Amino acid sequence: MLAVSSALLVGSVGTAAANRELRAVEMPAKTAPITSWTPIQQLQLDGADPYGYYHAAGFLALADELGDRLSHLGRASIVAQCFRGGNERNSEVLSWAICRDDFVALDLAKAEAEIVAAGVSQEDRERAMAWITEEHERAREVVATFDEAARTDRGLKKVRADVEAAKKEWAAYVGAHRADVELYLTLKDAVRTGKRNDPAFAGCDAKTRPRFEKHVRSVAKKIPWETDSLEGYMYYLVDGSIDGYITTVSWAACAFSVHPAADPVLAQAASTNVNLIRAGWRTVAIGKLSADDYKPRFDDSSFYLRRDDLSAYITHAGLSKSDNPTWGEVKKVKKHDDELTIIFAMGQIEGGCLRWVTRRGEKECAERGDYENEVDPVDVPLAYAAGIKPGVSMKTGGPQFPMVVWKGKKILAIFGVTLK
Repeated sequence: MLAVSSALLVGSVGTAAANRELRAVEMPAKTAPITSWTPIQQLQLDGADPYGYYHAAGFLALADELGDRLSHLGRASIVAQCFRGGNERNSEVLSWAICRDDFVALDLAKAEAEIVAAGVSQEDRERAMAWITEEHERAREVVATFDEAARTDRGLKKVRADVEAAKKEWAAYVGAHRADVELYLTLKDAVRTGKRNDPAFAGCDAKTRPRFEKHVRSVAKKIPWETDSLEGYMYYLVDGSIDGYITTVSWAACAFSVHPAADPVLAQAASTNVNLIRAGWRTVAIGKLSADDYKPRFDDSSFYLRRDDLSAYITHAGLSKSDNPTWGEVKKVKKHDDELTIIFAMGQIEGGCLRWVTRRGEKECAERGDYENEVDPVDVPLAYAAGIKPGVSMKTGGPQFPMVVWKGKKILAIFGVTLK
C-alpha cells in the first residue's frame, strides 16, 4: 500500500488507535478498482502518478473515471493540480476553462467532514485543511481574474461555452449508453487486477465484440492504405469520438482476458495522450480545446492557449505498448488449442546486404544482392484470426495479435473483424 507522501500531512503519532493520523491512511493498491477508492484516498496531493495518471491532465482523466464517486477531497486535488501555477494568465486559460467547475463545486466543509470520517487526528486534519484552503484561495484568484475578463473577451466566452458543450455531449452519451460506460469502467478495473480470470470479465466478449465489429466496419474506409502501425490503426479506431473510445477500449480490455497477445493492443488504446481519451466531460473538453485547429480569437491579445498544459500520457495497469510486429504472406496455418500457428511464405529481398565488413570501426555492406527472407512462424489467438488463410498477407499489432489481413490492395480484416 502507498501512504500519502506530502510533508504537509506528516504529523506526530496520535494517542488513540481510532484517531489515525493522515500519513497512516492506506492509499489504494495499484490493482484496486477505481470504484473502491474512498473519499480520503482520492486526496492525491502529489498527483496520481503511481496509478498512471500523470500531471493535471492525467488527474482530470482520473476524475472522469471516478464520475459520481468523485469526493470533495478528490476535487481538492483537482484544484491543486490545475491551479498550482498561480495567476499566470497565459498558462491558465485551459485550467480555468476546464477546472473552474470543480473549484466551484468544492465544498471545504464537506471536504473536512470526509477527513474526519476517515478517523484522522485533529492535528493532521488541521494541516490537511490548511493545505486545501491555501490551494483553494490560490485558485480563487485565478478564477476571479478570468471570470472578470470573460465578461468582455469573446475568446474566453467561446472557450467556456465549448466546455459547457462538452458537458452536454457527455451527458447525452451517458443518457443513451449508461450500460456501456459502466461496462467500460468495470472492464478497466478488471484489467487492473492483473488477473485474466477476474469474474468481471465473464461474458464480456458477447457484450463488447458486436459493437466493436460494427465500429470497425464503419471507420475502415477512413484508414489510409499506408497505415502500418498499431498506433496508426488505433488512432483511427478511437477516432476522437466518445463512442469510438469507449467501444474500442472496452473491447480491448475484454481481449486482455482472452489472450496475452492483446496486451499491447489494450495498452495502445488505453495508455495514450489525455487529448485522445473520452471518459467524461473533462476529457471530452480537453479533446475539443487542445485540437490543433481550435483557435478562439481572444480580444485580449495576451491570452493564448498553451495546449501542452493539458497534454499528458497516461498508462493503464502497467501494460507495455511494445509493437515489434510480424508480417508476411501466409503459406500455411495450423490450429492448436486456442491459437493459430502461421507459417509464412519465403519473401524475396532485392538489393539486400549479403556480406558485412567492419572498416575503421564502422559496419559496412561489402556485397549486395537478392535473397530469400524467412519470417519466423507466429502463434496468434484463434479468437481474433478472422480472414487468415494461405495466400493472404497479414501483420500483427504487437508480437502476436492479428492487426490487419489483406490480399493485393484489399483489406480483409482488422483486429479480427472481417470487412463486408
